[in-house]
Amino acid sequence: MQWLSGLTDWFVVLFRGLWLDFIEFANDFWIGIIDQLLSILSSAINSIPVPSFFAHYSVANLLGSLPSDVLFFAYYLRLSEAFAIIGAAVSFRIARKVLTLFQW
Repeated sequence: MQWLSGLTDWFVVLFRGLWLDFIEFANDFWIGIIDQLLSILSSAINSIPVPSFFAHYSVANLLGSLPSDVLFFAYYLRLSEAFAIIGAAVSFRIARKVLTLFQW
């Protein structure tokens, strides 16, 4: 009877391993599908042409044309750091929502 319990234990280990491998395959399958969908979305966004009127402007040209009083107050109020902090907070919030699959 020792051989029967050894055989059943072997089947239990075999099926448990197969089940865990199937679960990992299912998880990887969904990750692969999401990866393909996001790459399709990325290529669709990248295929949108940039409007021609943006070719003449740059951030340096736009900021250089501001009056000196506005530039002084923008520097004094540290608007660039404020916008960087707000952008980081929004990025963190969006990343948190995506990583928890919009449950939070």
